[in-house]
Amino acid sequence: YEAALRLQPNAMDALAALLRLEVNRGRGAQALERVDRVIAADPKNAIALNLAAEVLLASRQFPKAAVRAAEAAAAAPK
Repeated sequence: YEAALRLQPNAMDALAALLRLEVNRGRGAQALERVDRVIAADPKNAIALNLAAEVLLASRQFPKAAVRAAEAAAAAPK
């Protein structure tokens, strides 16, 4: 997945798969750092915001997950 992201940094499917892999391996903090870099580059990326919410949920950071989910909903195309 990392190779795919190097070739296509905006490949959200590859990012999602990599984040889930990192979370499943107990690397939630690393997954969150990775998705936060994507959000920093594109703060209105609804997919990345939603992925951040998923990572936060998996890490049992419920209030932060709710904030990211709300941001994703606001950024989603209408």
